[in-house]
Amino acid sequence: MPKEFVPFACPDISRLAKSIKKHLDKSEKKPSHVEILNIFARESGYKNFQQMRASSDVTTSAKDNSFKENTIGAQNLQKLKRYLDDKARVKTLPSKQSLQLMIVWYIWGHIAAQISFTEIELNHLLNRYHTFGDAALLRRYMFELGLVSRSSNCQDYRKLSPTIPSEYSEIVKFAQKISKSAKS
Repeated sequence: MPKEFVPFACPDISRLAKSIKKHLDKSEKKPSHVEILNIFARESGYKNFQQMRASSDVTTSAKDNSFKENTIGAQNLQKLKRYLDDKARVKTLPSKQSLQLMIVWYIWGHIAAQISFTEIELNHLLNRYHTFGDAALLRRYMFELGLVSRSSNCQDYRKLSPTIPSEYSEIVKFAQKISKSAKS
């Protein structure tokens, strides 16, 4: 049977934790998977998990989790937009690595494919899409992530074409859309 994704929301996570603890304390054996699902469902206002699943607007199978991927991509795009100024340039490089990856993929989306860049040319290009003033850091990240290649003397940089992870695909599309509209 294919795995289903059922959305979950709980109005009071503290109450949920207390309910789980209470159930675990009174039970002599470990609760089953279904019993735990029922605890979550009851704390969300349903009679049991079956009722929660039946009333769910969205269930998708693991085989077709494009909904999940699109949702994650859209959420990441919204997170990214918090770091952009009114000209769609990155204002700061956050300390959290997952956010840094989003920003690196965003800037990578602006780079033209199959063009050779010198280090200075690539720096100028990178500086067009951020305002925090550290093109070298971005260059290094892109090289380490396999997004760009460079010659042994670090004078020739080229954009590579890796498989874009699904969580960053919306970000790359957004960057490419901005680049196309800037050229027009």
